[in-house]
Amino acid sequence: MAQATGPTAECPLMGNTRVKMLEALESSFILCRFMQCEMLDCLQEDVQSTPLRRTRDVFNREISAGCPMVQLIHATASGLLLSLIKGTLAYDYHPDRRRQTYPEKGAGTYAVAPYIEGRDGKFLCRNELREIVNDLDQYLEAYTRLQVHQGDRSLMQPGERRLVRFANEVDQVFSPGWTPTKPTALRWVTSQVSFLGITALRESLHLRDQNSPDVTGTVWQEQAPIYVGCSNAMEACLPQHRPENGLSRTSKAPGLLLSLLKKRGHDVRVVAVPVVKTWTDDMLPCSEVVVTLLAQSLTEQGGLNVIDGGGRSDNSRSLASQEESRVEVMGQFPFVKENTDSTFQAINEINELVTILDDLVALAQTFETSKDELEDSAAEAQHVMDMLDNVNAALESQLEMAQKELDKLLSIRDSHLMIKDSVAQWKAYGDVYGYGARDNTKN
Repeated sequence: MAQATGPTAECPLMGNTRVKMLEALESSFILCRFMQCEMLDCLQEDVQSTPLRRTRDVFNREISAGCPMVQLIHATASGLLLSLIKGTLAYDYHPDRRRQTYPEKGAGTYAVAPYIEGRDGKFLCRNELREIVNDLDQYLEAYTRLQVHQGDRSLMQPGERRLVRFANEVDQVFSPGWTPTKPTALRWVTSQVSFLGITALRESLHLRDQNSPDVTGTVWQEQAPIYVGCSNAMEACLPQHRPENGLSRTSKAPGLLLSLLKKRGHDVRVVAVPVVKTWTDDMLPCSEVVVTLLAQSLTEQGGLNVIDGGGRSDNSRSLASQEESRVEVMGQFPFVKENTDSTFQAINEINELVTILDDLVALAQTFETSKDELEDSAAEAQHVMDMLDNVNAALESQLEMAQKELDKLLSIRDSHLMIKDSVAQWKAYGDVYGYGARDNTKN
């Protein structure tokens, strides 16, 4: 089924990279080509505007090493690939319609996306996005005021103290009584890096509002920002991202967004999905890079990751544990077989197309030969036409000269006729009045 290529009320963030990946995934489902060509193109575009240094390093290293990315992408459910790229993870994998995924255990990369309970997996509408953007502005300004006054609230104006008080209330939404470790810090913004990341989150939420064609401002969006992480023990890591567990170890951007949503009275939940399990040590950072790229999960891209993936290696697993994961991925779940079958089917179709292409190439070569012959004939015809043009020009010149001579002759003839008429009239007058021309020879 054709995917939307422009922003809609439900999916307002449909940039060039996302559209290109959707088209690549839909056009043939040749995952090897999808990864090696379209993904490289998308990465090169994203690098220009996002801090993807680690992603570039991992990506280039894995490509040169034989690209286990291709293995990882084949080990991911095709429906999940589509949901990650489109940004509809929470909507597509809502508990009421959740599809088959890997279990929450072992090493691998996962994705998390928020939704509002009672909305069938959907996120916010435009009006609600504007409220959250306004709250983010206040939270960021509170952090700025703390830096200006070095955390000394006694130096602040009443308006500044109100901002800091608001930020402290946000920080304690999921952890009542939480206090900062230093007077200049907030829970979700502790440094310039996190400040810039939250600023980018603010801009992406604003863009979700601005890009939506919904004029009522009340249509709930199916797209929601995605956070991507990796762990060698997903069973311990994934629960930490769920609001009901207090967000004790979640990252800055998702933690702040969930806190603001709850403070606004929303019953916020998350879909947390294991995307791909890894079965060798070097696959963990590589898998995080792949999923981060697919989901466009950096805050600069509309997601919830402040920094790019690829920074964690898994060197603690035993060979037995790795073998267990490999057997699980290859034998207990259908994703590898389904994707591999699709890839080989597409390759076979391409082989058939290659045969047709060979015939077309031969036909094209015949056409080129005929074209050359026609061009030669045309050259000869043009030479003849040039000669005829020259003859025609000469004839026209001679005709012009002949016309002038004819005009002269006609003028002379007319003069002679006039003289003849005059002589005849004079002769006639002389005969009538008796003074015609005398015959002087007789005198």
